[in-house]
Amino acid sequence: SSHRLKAMGFRAKNFYEGIEAEAVPWAMIRLAMMSTGNLCIIPMQDYLGLGDEARMNHPSTLGGNWTWRLQKGQFTAALIKRIRGLTSISARLREE
Repeated sequence: SSHRLKAMGFRAKNFYEGIEAEAVPWAMIRLAMMSTGNLCIIPMQDYLGLGDEARMNHPSTLGGNWTWRLQKGQFTAALIKRIRGLTSISARLREE
């Protein structure tokens, strides 16, 4: 299950030869968004390109889980624009 996996950038870096490490999470996000699934949920840590330090859950541990928090300033206008653009081209943007 996904809670046992490291942040996307660390999980996938060996699978995308020729792509810079910083681009790997966005390549996987795009792949997920372009899927035919009815729902696509992307963890904020993956949008931000964070690593193992931003894990939400550490299985088989009694403490330190669910402590990661989005910091003020991390959810920038540029990130919002990028997410909205990808949401639009993947036909996942709701028309208002």
